[in-house]
Amino acid sequence: AYTAGSCSFPEKPCPEEPKTTVRAEISLDITLPGTAEDIVPDGAYTRRFIVEATETNGASTTRAEYIEEDISATKYSRKITMTLRPGEYTLTVWSDYSAGTGDLLYNTASLRTVTFAGSYTACDNAKDAFSGTTTLDLRPYKGQAAEIETTLNLSRAVGRYEIVTTDADLFRKHLSEGKIEGSSFSLRLTYDGLLACGYN
Repeated sequence: AYTAGSCSFPEKPCPEEPKTTVRAEISLDITLPGTAEDIVPDGAYTRRFIVEATETNGASTTRAEYIEEDISATKYSRKITMTLRPGEYTLTVWSDYSAGTGDLLYNTASLRTVTFAGSYTACDNAKDAFSGTTTLDLRPYKGQAAEIETTLNLSRAVGRYEIVTTDADLFRKHLSEGKIEGSSFSLRLTYDGLLACGYN
């Protein structure tokens, strides 16, 4: 069985398959949800975009990262260049706020498992983040350059909740009448539907 293979020792090594690449000029047209007013956090920030192209077979991942100084816009257009192998890809775009370079509130080493960076921070507008995916088929462009245009509508990866109570007066009445005892109170909120991802 050993000598029946297409290549056997001491013959010459099997020739490797030629490595072909696609120089993909990807024009991104990105829309963020909401209005300019409700996506601007407190403080001095820039908007960061991370673009990851991952082969559907998981063989390789290529990423690009860039900064937009205007954080008040809801539409962004940018042309990026990626050198990729011919194949099918999932293109993932992540956007969050940055204070310069690198991660601020999220660990984005991989867009497959985004998690909070450092200790948990609550009630911070800078936590607002957006993500979206699309597919690319680069098989027809084997050995050549290609210009690809794609449009992504990003959605919020996290949500903010406002808790409204309508029975504060009744609570104070029960407290004054001794039906409720204590001087310090806390509120626990439980809800179903957590998505199976790290940034919830």
